[in-house]
Amino acid sequence: MIQTGTIAAVAVAFAKFAGVFFPSVSAQNYLFGAGKLGVTTQQLMAIATLALLTAVNTRGLRTGAIIQNIFTVAKVAALLGLIGMGFFAAAIRKR
Repeated sequence: MIQTGTIAAVAVAFAKFAGVFFPSVSAQNYLFGAGKLGVTTQQLMAIATLALLTAVNTRGLRTGAIIQNIFTVAKVAALLGLIGMGFFAAAIRKR
């Protein structure tokens, strides 16, 4: 029950960024309804993310820790990849 607003904001941000990789996930792509009463694919992605993470966390501490470790390794690997590409680009420019 702690930080529910933060968790919801993270789910919405994830859904927005997922739309970059999957154009069908969009705030303009309505599943049903329209305007303020409609549900978009972006909103559905955020809801599904919350439901999945909630299900994982109800399975217990060990399962949640495994998922958190996987996400942490992925983030660190992405950062190291960006740093490596920066060094690679700098080495190419010096040639």
